Amino acid sequence: MGETELSITAALAKLDLSEEEHQRFADEVKKMLSYFDIMAEADGASQSSDTVTMPMRGVDALREDSEHRFCDADTLIDRGPEIEDRYIVIPNVL
Repeated sequence: MGETELSITAALAKLDLSEEEHQRFADEVKKMLSYFDIMAEADGASQSSDTVTMPMRGVDALREDSEHRFCDADTLIDRGPEIEDRYIVIPNVL
């Protein structure tokens, strides 16, 4: 990103940069863009080679589903921090 592009970007973001800030941001933006280039190269390299997507082919790492009855619901409910009509009260999340 050149000096002109940085000035335009700062104006669009309604930033009034001092000369010192302008130089500092120019350096930081150059570093960011170089990191993006490195990531793009790494992504391109992984796209072009045969990547391993399933290292354990033929091995099923998942367990079989099985039903387990839980018969002691009262003990579980009694352990809740706050109970109201057999429901565990939790704080609002929204």
